[in-house]
Amino acid sequence: MVVRREVIVYQQDFGGGEYYDLFAVPSSGGAPVNLTNSPDVSETSPRFSPDGKLLALDYKLKSSPANEIAVFDWSSRAVRNLTNEKAKTTPGRSRHGVRTRVRFWQTDLTQDIPTQLRS
Repeated sequence: MVVRREVIVYQQDFGGGEYYDLFAVPSSGGAPVNLTNSPDVSETSPRFSPDGKLLALDYKLKSSPANEIAVFDWSSRAVRNLTNEKAKTTPGRSRHGVRTRVRFWQTDLTQDIPTQLRS
């Protein structure tokens, strides 16, 4: 779950199938809105961009063993895959044996990313 301005974004699966959609609900209360509505894709771990225009998220096709990184654009309501892992992998692991997960946004590229986060 992440909170930005007046919106809370969270993940929820349907019937215990462990394939998640992202939902948004006003922080003041109200009806949740399914942002992704994708039965064959699991979207999890949303992270707002610093300007609040995008959400970075973990993205996994039901038909693929690989986890991906994608962004959700608030203005278009579209999800765009960024990583396009094609190699056969262990479920939940990239071709390098590391689980692909969204952790944070790095906006200042002049700052060094800690070594343990680079690999």
